[in-house]
Amino acid sequence: LVALLEVLELPSGSDAAEELCVSDPGPLVDCVVFFDGTDYRAVVDVSEGGDLRSRRPMTDFAKERHYESFGNVSMLNYAVNIYDGGAVLSIVVDAGAHGSHVAGIAAGHHPAA
Repeated sequence: LVALLEVLELPSGSDAAEELCVSDPGPLVDCVVFFDGTDYRAVVDVSEGGDLRSRRPMTDFAKERHYESFGNVSMLNYAVNIYDGGAVLSIVVDAGAHGSHVAGIAAGHHPAA
C-alpha cells in the first residue's frame, strides 16, 4: 500500500489515502478441501452460515463440469480447481460477460436473404 501511495503521490494520512484502506475485504467464505478416495473435492460455504451439509462437494471443473452460484442477487457462478495435492483451492469466476454479449448480438442479426 505504501508503494501505491508513493506512485499516486498521496501523503499517507490524507483522506484519499484513507479511502484506499478499505476495512471491508468483501465476502469471506469458509472452504473445506478433502480427498474422497478418488479425487480432491471442495465445499464452499457461500451462505456464510457454517453449515456445509447442504452444499454439494465439487472437484475440478474439467472433470465434472459442475458449477454453483454465489446467490440469486449476484448471479455470479463459480467452479473450482484444486492443485498441489489439495493444498491450493482456486475458486474460478467469469470475469466478464463479453462473450454472452457478442453471442446475443450475433443471434439477433438476421441479414436479408
